[in-house]
Amino acid sequence: MTDFSKRLFQNVDGASLAVVRILFGVVMFAWSISYLVLNKVHAYYVEPAFHFKYEGFAWVSVAPEWCMTAIFLLMSGLAILITIGWFYRISASGFALLFLYVFLIDKTTYQNHYYFVCLMSVLMALTPANSTYSVDAFLGRTALRHRAPQWSLWLLRFQVGVVYFFGGVAKISPDWLRGFPMREMLAQHRTDFLLGRFAQQEGAVQLIVWGGLFFDLLIVPCLLWKRTRKFAFCLVVIFHATNSVLFPIGIFPWIMIALTTIFLEPNWPRQFRVGKGIVEPPDISVIRAAPWRRTALLTLLAIWCVVQVTLPLRHWLYPGNVNWTERGHYFAWHMMLRGKTSAIRFHIYDAVTGRHGVFPLQNELNSYQLARMSRDPQLIRAFSQQIERKCRAHGFADVEVRAFVLCSLNGRRPQLLISPNVDLTSGDLDRRTDWILPLAEPLPNKSWNQPIATWEQLVMADPLNQLMSPQSK
Repeated sequence: MTDFSKRLFQNVDGASLAVVRILFGVVMFAWSISYLVLNKVHAYYVEPAFHFKYEGFAWVSVAPEWCMTAIFLLMSGLAILITIGWFYRISASGFALLFLYVFLIDKTTYQNHYYFVCLMSVLMALTPANSTYSVDAFLGRTALRHRAPQWSLWLLRFQVGVVYFFGGVAKISPDWLRGFPMREMLAQHRTDFLLGRFAQQEGAVQLIVWGGLFFDLLIVPCLLWKRTRKFAFCLVVIFHATNSVLFPIGIFPWIMIALTTIFLEPNWPRQFRVGKGIVEPPDISVIRAAPWRRTALLTLLAIWCVVQVTLPLRHWLYPGNVNWTERGHYFAWHMMLRGKTSAIRFHIYDAVTGRHGVFPLQNELNSYQLARMSRDPQLIRAFSQQIERKCRAHGFADVEVRAFVLCSLNGRRPQLLISPNVDLTSGDLDRRTDWILPLAEPLPNKSWNQPIATWEQLVMADPLNQLMSPQSK
């Protein structure tokens, strides 16, 4: 066994890993309950007549409403079991499977933090996070006592570090460095009593733009270096707490604060122990395991790490601006980099009968689905295929579907997103990208922020002279 693998399989104090388990369980319990209380289960999974699928997962279908409600109730219960560490392996694995199922139901509900929870749920189920501060440890159901292998801590540190690092790399872009879309995001607070004056200052925009960039790129090295670790963690708390106040980004700030604690010393929770009771010191010996098991585990960990490092870079394989084409945007930690406003109308034409018309979107999609779909060419094409299926079911023999889509990216003037002359049901579009028009409008000196009437005048350019209102992000 090499020195490197020996260090990975060496035991360390499991207290830090246990705290991550507890905080993760608390946040996910709050998230599951909020979906039930705020009726999001019905709004996101039951009400829509159509769900957009991830490539390769078209077979994942939504369950009936009672079943979806039961799934979220079960996830909240499993989150409690994770928190207290009771039947931990079963509860963590069950939560990971259920959350992954919910995540795959509809692509329009994608959020970077939901993808992050998917990854962390899997990793938490693999790690012995119940070795201490758990019911399992109290009942003697864990093989490890107050200890955990080094690889489990470093695996979580790696995954959290990937989010920070690639979030920073994505910010090295002309739009972000010129203050877009941050300037527009802060402008939404200009009428706030406490934040209004701050939000109107150009200095506030530059502070967030450059502060966010350097924070994401440098925070992991600062957390790894012992001399700056405590100061860096304080910055983490301040940074994410500020984001939670300024931006509607859900549980992301809290899940990041909770999981970033893994960078602290493995025994840091014991420093806050009340009283002077004796705590059994962790065994620092190397975990005994068959060589083939160590090799298999190290191989799987290496594959995981390679995938996590290469997946965020795949957008370089596609032509065009990723914030415009959306190709390579998912699973790449491109956070808060684009603000899009769009307007869309689908035209259907039957080449056999000559019938044509405009497809009524309001009968098929929720407002959030329409907003997400109308700015993503791949989702637009996916819905065009759904339109074709519905038209055929209503007697159309040879259906062509075209879309007139205007889109504004980060304050630019609106322009066509896709070619209105292309039949979006054509199979050869899988091998082509020319139907997605290149981004031609330059960044403005100030945000292009015009009223709905101006949008309506622009949409009059629709070849069939049909009008609709814009759909915003």
